[in-house]
Amino acid sequence: SPGKRYRLRDMGDVAEEMARLHRERGIDFFVFQDDDFFVPRLRTNLERIHALADELARRDVAEFAVGVKARPTDVHPELVDTLVERLHCIEVSLGIENDHPDDLRALNRNATPADNQRALDLLREGHVLDPFNLQLFHPDATVESLRTNLAFMERNADAPFNFGRTNLYAGTPILERMLDEGRCEGDYLWWSYRIADPAVEAAYEVLRRTFGPRTFGVDCVSTRILDDRLRIELVRRFAPG
Repeated sequence: SPGKRYRLRDMGDVAEEMARLHRERGIDFFVFQDDDFFVPRLRTNLERIHALADELARRDVAEFAVGVKARPTDVHPELVDTLVERLHCIEVSLGIENDHPDDLRALNRNATPADNQRALDLLREGHVLDPFNLQLFHPDATVESLRTNLAFMERNADAPFNFGRTNLYAGTPILERMLDEGRCEGDYLWWSYRIADPAVEAAYEVLRRTFGPRTFGVDCVSTRILDDRLRIELVRRFAPG
């Protein structure tokens, strides 16, 4: 595809699409299923939020709510306040991925455990639903990192969350490293691997069998919990009485 690898869409075009969906189909909750909804600069994010809110107001879209995705490092007190005030944000899905510093580096995450907890705390203070996900298991996970992540889950058990194993996607540094080290097999449809630590690999196999109905599948318990929590927030937004 020609052009820049990362391109920002004009907020007027986004607002026009939202207004059309609102007018023609009665849509009032918009989920931005975009891992790059935010850029690594607070001021730019605030400007874009205000711009989208202004464009929606010009098109007489007033009764609406949004949900977005964010990294822990995106979450800032002013950002949360502006999202709630201008875009009526009721949900921010956090890509925490891991809470052990070694694992965060292994997964190439520009975040720290302090960033993870701060982001969740700020969203709770802003009364924003804060689901998150954890990649408990990855090629170099250890028993120590597993214990750290279990403790994080316990501390934040009031938030909807899910957990699983890191997948190896085409074009990612972790897949390239695993191929160089001869530690995976398969092809672009599905790359499989064993975790280096046999104890953690065994823990994954136990989890996969034991927690399947809770964690995996379109109708698993964790998905139903999130759906119900989201419905509650939608009622709070549109029918507060």
